Amino acid sequence: MIHPTPILSSEILDLVKNNDVELIMEDHFPCCFVAFNSFLKAKEDYIFPEDRFPTDTEIVNHFTTLSWNEVIKITGIEDINSLDRSLAFFHTERRKADRDEYEKLKTFLDKNEDTVIPAFVDDICPITLIKIFEHLSSIGYSEILVSSLIESDKIKYKIFDLINDINLVPSEARIELTDINLKIVQDFDQRFFCIHGNDKEVTEMVKTLDIEGFYSDKNTPFCWSWDETKIINEINWNDL
Repeated sequence: MIHPTPILSSEILDLVKNNDVELIMEDHFPCCFVAFNSFLKAKEDYIFPEDRFPTDTEIVNHFTTLSWNEVIKITGIEDINSLDRSLAFFHTERRKADRDEYEKLKTFLDKNEDTVIPAFVDDICPITLIKIFEHLSSIGYSEILVSSLIESDKIKYKIFDLINDINLVPSEARIELTDINLKIVQDFDQRFFCIHGNDKEVTEMVKTLDIEGFYSDKNTPFCWSWDETKIINEINWNDL
């Protein structure tokens, strides 16, 4: 599902105008899609391990994706902005949230703790990664360059090898094609990743894979969801 580009709060607009906030779009890419990391729901035959988090391979084999839009319908959370604020607080990326909206998310996660994994941060959902690699392979590409926020050296991989061993993709990954203008970036502590490139390639990937998110404009910052006026009944880290 493609959501409208979020309308920024007045405080965030002021930060954008004063160049006091990091923007999502990169200058040398004309198009950027902000793709939400999906929630994950276990299939009926899968039992969560008691002492560890499911591996990427287990996630690919035993989980299905659950969109932000579906979570909003289930929980009654206001919109994608509110869900992003609540997720950011849940993952301790932000120090406060609106208590009522956050408790909708937390109640849902607690009720489904044995079947649902919240949207990832730092890592692109492995189910989505596999779909991206399979898409790139289907349109004729066999190799990609992979680096990360910490390790800037680019390593060339066969796409086939990554499909068969998704663990090779690092956290905070940067994935680039060698011969067209396309780059996929997962940044630190973000609940979403960015698909940068030319309009044609980005639009084709989003449409073909039915990726949920929105198209960034030149003023969209990483903190696009923040709105102080929405923190009506505050909860902060001291309350946890």
